[in-house]
Amino acid sequence: MKNTKVLLINPPYLNRTRRKKDVNVVLPLSLAYIAAVLEKNEYKVSIIDAAVEGDVKQFEEGIYHVGLSFDELKERIKQENPDVVGVSCPFAIRMKFTVETCKIIKEINPNIKVFVGGIHPSVNYEDFLKTGYIDYVLIAEAELTTLDLVNHIENNNPNLLDIDGIAYMDNGEMRKNPKTKFIKNPSELPWPARHLLKVEKYFENSAVRWDKKSKREMSVITSRSCHQRCTFCSVHSVGGPTWRPRDPIDVVDEIEHLVKKYNAKEIALEDDNPTVSRERTKAICNEIIKRKLNIYWKVPAGVSIRTLDREVLTLMRKSGCYSLNLPIESGDDYMLNTVMNKQLSLDKVREIAGIAHELGFILNAYFIIGMPGETHQSIRNSIEFAKELPLDKITVIFPSVLPGTAFYNDCIKNGYIDKEEHMKNLTDHHLALFGDYMIKLPNLPQEELIKYREMFYREFTISKLKKRPWSFLYLLKRDPTAILKLPGMLSRHIRSLSKHLASPTS
Repeated sequence: MKNTKVLLINPPYLNRTRRKKDVNVVLPLSLAYIAAVLEKNEYKVSIIDAAVEGDVKQFEEGIYHVGLSFDELKERIKQENPDVVGVSCPFAIRMKFTVETCKIIKEINPNIKVFVGGIHPSVNYEDFLKTGYIDYVLIAEAELTTLDLVNHIENNNPNLLDIDGIAYMDNGEMRKNPKTKFIKNPSELPWPARHLLKVEKYFENSAVRWDKKSKREMSVITSRSCHQRCTFCSVHSVGGPTWRPRDPIDVVDEIEHLVKKYNAKEIALEDDNPTVSRERTKAICNEIIKRKLNIYWKVPAGVSIRTLDREVLTLMRKSGCYSLNLPIESGDDYMLNTVMNKQLSLDKVREIAGIAHELGFILNAYFIIGMPGETHQSIRNSIEFAKELPLDKITVIFPSVLPGTAFYNDCIKNGYIDKEEHMKNLTDHHLALFGDYMIKLPNLPQEELIKYREMFYREFTISKLKKRPWSFLYLLKRDPTAILKLPGMLSRHIRSLSKHLASPTS
């Protein structure tokens, strides 16, 4: 065993939600992967997931503090007595709590080496290094970069020039080694070190959701990055330029391990796009069926609609997949393919949605409104398209603009966002990513976009209940408490409809 003791931390965070029971604490797979690589290389590793080790407490109206207090976290760090600490920051909205965690580490012992990783620090490393509490920022995929960094610290080697994908301070100057190397074959990585985490607590802190079959849900990542080049997406700046899949047998081996060791009943494939290859998807499904694993599974981030057909969907359903998130994004062909570069035909969407509905999948679709080039007519086309499809649910969001992406640079250049205001919004826990702020389009004021989003939800809900009034019964079966929400839902729709009818432009 090597001398350097490494601690990995998932900080507490603030969660904006109406109800405490809707808070869903998820096992941090990224930290578990890093821990597995370090363990394989004979380092002593521990993980503190502050989010699951503490309680969920109301912070203010509609906002909950998830996990340990910072005083409690400080005591836990002291107990571990680490030499190196890595802190996760998956999203911009968690930056403040990430920095506060790094601050208390340095208060415990200024000699502890501190690094952070995650989506937001990867594209915004300067703001993290400027705090003075962080020694290194790891850029993008972090397993092998972490190992290189810890090896340097173990060997007292201060020269970091040969480490791929790292930013750091050098004699008061900020330096960044670009990320150029990504793991070509993710199957070569050891499985995440879940044994270092309190796995049962994630089941206890699993929210009851309309699209969840069991609280004993666990996550698996079957591939890295994505094959598409959607203009609004930041996946390639963090996940790498190409899609890299794991071997299907390796994937199902891990799923079987989770079923046998943890009694997992449901698996969420947390890839950015796991169904890129038809043959690989079929191989995974056939292997699950062959082994009679008897699990439910789903793909929260969405599937590649282009690669689906009746054969693939039938196998997915037979192997336990029950829910599909369709990243349709727009029902307007110009917005979909010229602006967003989705390379997807609306007829293909109609075909796949129809087959999936016929096979009994729960169908949710993602739509984006408010991209540059959006018009009143293109939004109307999206609304009508959503109403046409046999969907159970829709999610309507505004485009996310993440630093480090070409889309971000274009928005700055064209005046669609103010850089300083945008960065403040990204880290404000009162604002929800994709929901509370958007780019400023000259032809569509923000107030109008908010009204369009309300209209989108309202018209879709009314259309669905007219065509399939029994669909609400399924929601009741999944979540009996939904009956308590019905008066409020109807009241909101009536108020919204009344405002719409009273508007002189309606």
